[in-house]
Amino acid sequence: MRLSLISAIAALGSVVMAQPVARALTSPQVSEGLKILEKKAKGLQAFAQPTALDSLTTSLPTATGQGPFQTIIIGNIDILLAGTNLVAQLKDTKPFKAEDCTAITGSFKDFSAVNQVYFNHLVGKSAVLNGAPHFGPPVATSLKQVHGVYKTLSDNLIAHCASTAKDLTSEAKSLEATLNLAISKYEYAGKINLPN
Repeated sequence: MRLSLISAIAALGSVVMAQPVARALTSPQVSEGLKILEKKAKGLQAFAQPTALDSLTTSLPTATGQGPFQTIIIGNIDILLAGTNLVAQLKDTKPFKAEDCTAITGSFKDFSAVNQVYFNHLVGKSAVLNGAPHFGPPVATSLKQVHGVYKTLSDNLIAHCASTAKDLTSEAKSLEATLNLAISKYEYAGKINLPN
């Protein structure tokens, strides 16, 4: 009896696994996905904001693997994973109706605003890297990965929302410009410029 029950569960499992998974998202799900990314960026703002103690906190945590830059890198990886998941789910989603696009565009603008505050805080914090240049490249790498997923996400939203494509494109360009500035501040940290 026990063996037949296990066989039945295994057979049911193989049937369930063979069924295609519906990944199409509704506009509220897209908005919720953007809110999740927004919340993750908002949670990193405190670590990215420049403080008077930055010169101390960048040198002491190096040996312990703690501190704001490690938290920022880990947080960026978390954003990357959540963003990649949202992009994957958008893949099989059909274009949205105008009213849905209006809601999605509003959520995207909120998401963009919070992320731009985070990236601007990072730009300000980059001045600390003179005392801890070894943090620059890992932060830049994590930001480049976030850039990739945000670019893909915005391109997908623009493609799915023809009625608000102009607003989405404008907001995406603004977000990308701020993110590129943050990347540039960390990418070149610690590089030695030789005199001519």
